[in-house]
Amino acid sequence: MALSPQMRARLRAAQYNLSSQDGSAPRRGADIFTGGYPSTWSELVGQTQAVSRLKAAIASAQAEHRRLDHVLLASGLPGVGKSTLARLVAGEMGVGFCEVSGPVSVDEARRVLRGMEDRDVLFWDECHQAVQGGKGKAEWALHLLQDGRLLTAAGVEQVADITVVMATTDAQRLPLTVLSRLPIRPVITAPSEAEAQDLVCSLAIRLGITVTPEVVTGVAVASNGSPRDMQALLIAARDGHATDGVWDLDRALNWCGVTADGLNELAQEYLIVLLVQCNGMAGQTTIASALSEPGPLHHTEQLLTNKGLIEITPQGRRMTTAGAERTLELLDVDAA
Repeated sequence: MALSPQMRARLRAAQYNLSSQDGSAPRRGADIFTGGYPSTWSELVGQTQAVSRLKAAIASAQAEHRRLDHVLLASGLPGVGKSTLARLVAGEMGVGFCEVSGPVSVDEARRVLRGMEDRDVLFWDECHQAVQGGKGKAEWALHLLQDGRLLTAAGVEQVADITVVMATTDAQRLPLTVLSRLPIRPVITAPSEAEAQDLVCSLAIRLGITVTPEVVTGVAVASNGSPRDMQALLIAARDGHATDGVWDLDRALNWCGVTADGLNELAQEYLIVLLVQCNGMAGQTTIASALSEPGPLHHTEQLLTNKGLIEITPQGRRMTTAGAERTLELLDVDAA
């Protein structure tokens, strides 16, 4: 039998002190945006389509005095603002915000959920990692998404009626049973060239620094439109400027291990391995085994594909002519 809202509120009140002690109490108000996140929609650069969809969903929920429907923020590009969007959703709804990431056990979920109230937002970043090795690891999430209950070893527990905002860079790993319970799916896009430069300027203002137009353009290109990478480059440029008064973008790029055209160290090593060791054609497993610290290659391959440097074919990963030329430049070898 479902508990009444009054009984659920009493149970959450009884659990609140414990949740506060273990650090799972939700952030509220201005605390949601601690760390330099935009705190209003007007401060967010880009993602016009996603913002429009989310605002409509929020307006509908508020008009009907209910929680926001569950949300999926999916983009193959990392660092494009999914966390920012989730925080803005909680801020606009005027509710609490909790964040988890990657594989989350049912016990971890319970510790977070026990301090949450009706309509609060639970942001689950990189949620696809929870289903690695089988769907069973996310089984508890199905019950939470479907009927607001938590299935534990001790039985079924009633929790607050919350909104789950799931974010992923690999939505294809999520089972259909999970995807079907995330009805709000705004389209997340990479920023345009102009939006990327606006993002750099906005981040520079929040960091309290004034950079040259050349640095703005260079950071926008080298970051591949990722606000996360923009911030790292701007901080490196700021720290270098503090030492000698020079805005040296090349120095910042070197410190961050990225080229002017946005190739990080793993992407550079990938190209070199593919050309030198694999003669321009190999399977992902072969390439991964040849890399010193391969890690997940999905994002790297997407980056190289977007730049036209490799192609993913049924036979494996094939280097393009442009990719071969760029790799020779990395090796400082004359193509002639």
